[in-house]
Amino acid sequence: MKKLLLISAALALTAIASPSMAAMGDGSADGPNATYNWGGFYAGINGGYGWGDQRFSVSSGSGTYDTNGWTAGGTLGFNIDSGDWIFGVEGDYAWADFRVSVACAAATNCDSKVDGLGTFRARVGYDVASLIGTNPLLVYGTAGFAFGEAEFKIAGAGGEASDSKMVTGGTYGAGVEYLVDKNISVKAEYLRVDIGSDNYDLGGTPVNGDIRPIDYARAGINFKF
Repeated sequence: MKKLLLISAALALTAIASPSMAAMGDGSADGPNATYNWGGFYAGINGGYGWGDQRFSVSSGSGTYDTNGWTAGGTLGFNIDSGDWIFGVEGDYAWADFRVSVACAAATNCDSKVDGLGTFRARVGYDVASLIGTNPLLVYGTAGFAFGEAEFKIAGAGGEASDSKMVTGGTYGAGVEYLVDKNISVKAEYLRVDIGSDNYDLGGTPVNGDIRPIDYARAGINFKF
């Protein structure tokens, strides 16, 4: 239920402006169905919530554990406007707090966390404003490269040891972006980020750590320049 409420709240951001506002992006028209040029560079901020699994595999056994957390970061992108079709690239990086700490053996805890998450993606979208009678509203799909900063740690009576790595993978998702004022838009999007598994050396103890796909809902605001 928490996840559904968070996603609903993010999507609600797309409706914070009245459709009767003037779409002043390129000065070509006013009101609903106004023509807007999405092309050019933009920057923004975003925040969201993610959930998924993290898996430990050690000599004494393995386990998969639920994890979730919040993110906050920045975005930089570029669009090419081709009529109602929009083609672009977008990169972002966020502070993240996805972590789990569990008992993985007798008197031993296994900890893992992802404290940084970034993507570099292509976006393809369509401005549906003329179809539904609103100010510019971009509906898009996106896919590309993802990376994260992962750390695995074992702690027990004999002390603790940890290892961290930059892990990479892929991502895909979809979103909506709505113009609320001249060159200012709000967005809500869903991404699935898969940065995969790697081998970690925890003080001589080999561990295979697997960051399972993270489902990630976020909202943001972009400023075109």
